[in-house]
Amino acid sequence: MSVRDITPPPWSVQRIREAYGPPELLAGTTESREVSWSLAHAELWPVIERAARYGPLPAVGSHAWLALPATDPGRVGAIYLAAELQALHAELDQAARAEAAQAVSDAADWQAIGRHGRDRAAFEAANPWTVRRTA
Repeated sequence: MSVRDITPPPWSVQRIREAYGPPELLAGTTESREVSWSLAHAELWPVIERAARYGPLPAVGSHAWLALPATDPGRVGAIYLAAELQALHAELDQAARAEAAQAVSDAADWQAIGRHGRDRAAFEAANPWTVRRTA
């Protein structure tokens, strides 16, 4: 059996792209992907609040949500609530990624690392006998 014979799991990037297309199609833009939960909340909350007056909002995709008719305000409100929660998740994720990137940036003296690589390349160019070769 070769690697090509193995079916990727359903959550793999390959399977997701086969089902939904490249991420650019999902996002619909190549512009900034920054997400603001507060702006999304301001737009979505009035609809969620109105829908909640008709009863509790089931989770999107749950059996209770699927049982609602398409015109039910709870069904639409649940979709808006899911969108708001996705915006919150995306904002928290981008904040965590920015914090992690800053931690990586602060973890080492990147100028010294770059200088070392440049100096090593110059030394190996001047002294080719020092370059390691596989047998």
